[in-house]
Amino acid sequence: MNALGGFVGHLTLRLGAARPNLVRQRAPGLDRLFVGRPAAGLPDTVAALYSLCGHAHRLAARLAIAAARGEPAMPDEAERRALRWHTAREQVRRLVMHWPTVLGRK
Repeated sequence: MNALGGFVGHLTLRLGAARPNLVRQRAPGLDRLFVGRPAAGLPDTVAALYSLCGHAHRLAARLAIAAARGEPAMPDEAERRALRWHTAREQVRRLVMHWPTVLGRK
């Protein structure tokens, strides 16, 4: 069992299958982590759980909460810039981490 107590989903790529060939199965019971918690803290929890593009998950959760409250749910220009910057940074980090292996230089 992992640190999240078994909250593990699956992502399956079906090679050669017609698109969409990526199948995602969410972790069962993950919603229990959010029940009874203040909405203000949920975006940070989501970002921690989904560390791949955590910044995008945080923003999406914040916008979803705003929409549920009937508030404007569009990112402002500063949020769009931050999202682009974080995404670019993550892409560069992944290239630096994975290219040595791809190039045969572990």
